[in-house]
Amino acid sequence: LDYGPRYLSGNPAHGYRVNPSELLTHWQTYVQTVVNRFGDRIDYWEIENEMNSRDFWGKVVIETADSSSRDGPAEPDAILYAHMLRIAHDIIKQHDRNDTVILGGLAGYYGDLADCARNYQKYLIDLHEAGAWDTFDVVAIHPYHNSPDSNGFAPDAFIERGLHYNLFTKTCATTTTPLSVLTEVRGVLDLTNRLGPKPLWITEIGWNRDWLNHWATVHSTTADVIEAAYVARTYVPLLSEAGVEKVFWFTQTNAQDHSFDLGPSGQRTLGNLSALLANSQPLG
Repeated sequence: LDYGPRYLSGNPAHGYRVNPSELLTHWQTYVQTVVNRFGDRIDYWEIENEMNSRDFWGKVVIETADSSSRDGPAEPDAILYAHMLRIAHDIIKQHDRNDTVILGGLAGYYGDLADCARNYQKYLIDLHEAGAWDTFDVVAIHPYHNSPDSNGFAPDAFIERGLHYNLFTKTCATTTTPLSVLTEVRGVLDLTNRLGPKPLWITEIGWNRDWLNHWATVHSTTADVIEAAYVARTYVPLLSEAGVEKVFWFTQTNAQDHSFDLGPSGQRTLGNLSALLANSQPLG
């Protein structure tokens, strides 16, 4: 369930920001209508997308009468998102209490490394303090493994991944922290275990064709081979980690610009892993 009603008009004096109460009224109508119509066929509901990202949060709260200038960037607002989560949660659970409500996958640090607003831990703590921790069943993140102006890195490479967030002082440090995909995920799991344990889903991860071509040139091979290796080196460690329930590759096929489409070798690797790991017990 994504973004905000496009027919709402923002206020030019506030950067065309939509009135929050008006947004929530229409959001409630939207969610209720979708649940009434499709609720018997849907068991899993992800609420919004990358809400800690200025670009994607702008799709929720920035609307204008000029369709060419919709969806400008906006500062993330965990409190308003908490209200949206509560509304969606209550409607969904009233229809079927066994349905699963998933936190909108939080964006990784592939923008400005010095941008504390993008920090997973900060946003999760903000949601917790807003009283929203009981409004979703699953935490979701998008740990794309690249830095600004990078070609993406292997999932087990340690790269600068944004400012370290101090859980006690609730401030970001002045230096970035090198992390692999696995250690980044472990940091999120550590926090969620403190705030109240919940399963973690990786609802997006992948490598685009430009990044793969770069490393194919470095290693004198093909992008397809690099991608297949990254599939295995992503799924096996993550699914072996206690607390990580699901990993969704972006994307099996047909991305908007096809730059993230999973190639033939990657698809075979994913199929082989599915066969080999099904019903297995990870030993850590």
